[in-house]
This record gives sequence, structure tokens and C-alpha cells, in this order.
Amino acid sequence: MIFRRTDNPKKAAEAELIQGCLKKDRRYQEEFYGRYASKMLAVCSRYAKSQGEAEDILHEGFIKAFSKLNRFKGSGSLEGWVRRIMVNTALESFRKNKNLSLVEEVEDNNELKMEAKAFTNMGADEILMLIQKLPTGF
Repeated sequence: MIFRRTDNPKKAAEAELIQGCLKKDRRYQEEFYGRYASKMLAVCSRYAKSQGEAEDILHEGFIKAFSKLNRFKGSGSLEGWVRRIMVNTALESFRKNKNLSLVEEVEDNNELKMEAKAFTNMGADEILMLIQKLPTGF
């Protein structure tokens, strides 16, 4: 893959990072991982039942990203491309583990509306932790 010089320093830095990774230079691979790991772990956590599962998805996703980096065309952002790989990896993991189950419809209930107000006082971390404790399929 050949990248042209650009006036955009961010694109130039991405191009250099990609080229280094394609040459299997460990420094560039570490930079790539360091640049996107924390953001992508947050993405993986949305699909995982636990922190450990999210980390497994993250690592599997990075393996795929490194192995398919030569397919990145450079038309969009590198971060968006990596994010898509992480989401697809998470969905594959979800399907592979057969976590998908039928979801029952919940009737409109005033009690549920009252309980929903309790979430307004909670932080994002607390809500994410409660979501991860929900039964599969919810």
C-alpha cells in the first residue's frame, strides 16, 4: 500500500504508523496499540459481560487489525476502521458463544418508569456495571 504525502499532519502520522506496522516494526505496533487500546476497550465493554471478556475481544480484535492492516484504504479514519473491527469481533464472539437468546417483550408498566428515574442519579460506570449483570438477551 502506498500513501501519498499530505498537508494534513494527522493523516501523515497515520500513514507512517501504518507503514511501520506493515513492516512489522514493534515500535510502531506498540504505538498503534497504545493509541487505540483504551478507546477500543470501552467499545468492547459494551458488548461483553465482564472486563475479562472485553479484554479478550480487544486482543482478538487487535490481532485481526494487524493482520488486515494492508486492507485499510485510507479513505476514512484509522480509528473508525479499528472500531469497526472491534465491533465485528465482539459480535462474532457473542454469536460464537451462543449468548443470543429470545427477548421477551415487557408490558408498559408505571413501576418501570419510576425505577428509570433512579438512574438519573447514577454515574456511567455504575450503570454499565448494572447492564453487564443483566441476563443474556436483555
